[in-house]
Amino acid sequence: MLFPTPNQQCQSTEGRYMLTTRPVSCFRRKHLDLLSGTSVPTSEARHIQKAWDRLVAVNHIEQLLSRTSNEVDKARLLAATATHSGDWLQAAPIASVGLKLSEEAVRVAVAHRLGCRACEPHTCACGKNVNARGLHGLACRRSAPGQQRHSHMNDILQRSVKRAQIPAVKKLVSLIRQDGKGPDGVTLLPWARGKPLACDITVPDTYAESH
Repeated sequence: MLFPTPNQQCQSTEGRYMLTTRPVSCFRRKHLDLLSGTSVPTSEARHIQKAWDRLVAVNHIEQLLSRTSNEVDKARLLAATATHSGDWLQAAPIASVGLKLSEEAVRVAVAHRLGCRACEPHTCACGKNVNARGLHGLACRRSAPGQQRHSHMNDILQRSVKRAQIPAVKKLVSLIRQDGKGPDGVTLLPWARGKPLACDITVPDTYAESH
């Protein structure tokens, strides 16, 4: 959104628009107040377009959060406004490094981000019911994409450790508990205080009930 500053006003000149230093009209000021829901930026920041846009964006987010009727939509909006939550939209689609998403993956990701229908209601292989949003697949233990994502992140971590010339292995059998749980990787040499470094990959779920 582009708004003239309080001391500027759009003026048409031969089909082109230019900014003048005339005081902004009362209608334009009221329109901006309705969008921003607050006063204008400080005098030090009034010449910065980002300062004006931030007021409108923050007010719009607050209105969306106040209109949410359930915790799922609230979690979705908070996750969408988190820092770096939209970085995947700016990633170059390079298949050789795993940055290219399939059309189906993009469709589901956009549907989850906007809160739209992602699938038809059905029963999952684990026995639980899946609604039209398809959020159950993000936390289902039988979800193949979730397991692939976890393994891919573990591979990235292992390659980084090896490039640092630190010997490490995945899923050391001696560290697996009786319930089958254990760290995803461990160094073969002592890391600190005579003990090796163990690491575990966790892929968070925005819509998990524990949140």
